Amino acid sequence: MRGLEAMKKLIKNFRNAWFLLSICFKTAPLFTNWYMIDKIRNEVGIFLEHTLAVYMILNAVEFGRPFSEVAFWLLALFAFEILHMTLDSYRTHKLLPRALPVIQQKLKTKLFKTACTLDLESYDNPEFYNDYIMAINESDNQINRILATMESFVSSITRLLLTGGFFLVVDPFSFIFAFASFILVFCIELYINKVNFNRNL
Repeated sequence: MRGLEAMKKLIKNFRNAWFLLSICFKTAPLFTNWYMIDKIRNEVGIFLEHTLAVYMILNAVEFGRPFSEVAFWLLALFAFEILHMTLDSYRTHKLLPRALPVIQQKLKTKLFKTACTLDLESYDNPEFYNDYIMAINESDNQINRILATMESFVSSITRLLLTGGFFLVVDPFSFIFAFASFILVFCIELYINKVNFNRNL
């Protein structure tokens, strides 16, 4: 019974998340897609810098290879990081200030249109009225939360694929630790989101 309730709650949360994401994608597709791609690119940069580059340097030192072999990849990594910082700055300072108010306005318009279709009896129900007022007041914050959740999800999947694939090639046994860390971080983030939601409520 509890499992069924938990499944219904999970489906409800997924639908609510998809409702907000669909507004983001329809209202500001450039910003939302850029946001997702930027998070993937960020994880790729972290993987190249913290995992692959370190592995290449240690490998070169261990087998006595010339530094010139590593220098080319380090310069390429440096150029990639500059490109990433430039694109991230454009998203933060150009796209975000334009897109976010439009998304927030679209969500509030949907909430107001939904409210117009309801009977007056609904507003006599204190529980409904409190939920509706809370939904209006929290709509702006909820957009930020769903973007942060999407960022965390996309980043975690990208991190798992890159790090897991790397360890599968280098040392298959260590993939277990990479996968276990992904599950642990994912569960911790879910718990933190739940605590923050209850606090806000």
